[in-house]
Amino acid sequence: MARLIFILVVTLWIGALGCYTQIAHHADSPDAEQGDAVSQVTRDDGLKLDLRVEPVILEREETLYLELTLTNTSSETVIRRPSNGCIYGFSILTPEGIRVAPKPRECATIEPIPGFKPGEVVVVRMKWRWSGHSIPPGKYFVRAGFGEDGMTESAPPVQIELR
Repeated sequence: MARLIFILVVTLWIGALGCYTQIAHHADSPDAEQGDAVSQVTRDDGLKLDLRVEPVILEREETLYLELTLTNTSSETVIRRPSNGCIYGFSILTPEGIRVAPKPRECATIEPIPGFKPGEVVVVRMKWRWSGHSIPPGKYFVRAGFGEDGMTESAPPVQIELR
């Protein structure tokens, strides 16, 4: 029951930010659909991070959809303590590693510390709309994970192209 209350509070708080939603459920991992890119890493403590990005080629005014799936593959509860108050986030980076989008956001420092029970799966969905003016066309990398910028601990980067 406490976990459900935690999920509800986090969902409402993140939803209030505008572009972030969090849904906790068991998810299967079918092969990526055409136009998707998926990256994956499993940490030493058993927390697996999967990042699905769609589409990998964006035209002006299109929206980039990100789905970060966190799975505790261990037999112990895994806890994360975000240092900047933001639990999840993402960044769009130049090939040199410079963050160009989205603009940094402020996060409440009172967010609960996420604990992932053995076998638990949490899915975080995020999106970003490219206006065509905010950053120039070109090739970029997307990272998503813990922290405001998603780079405190993240899945491997996925390359995208803005046309």
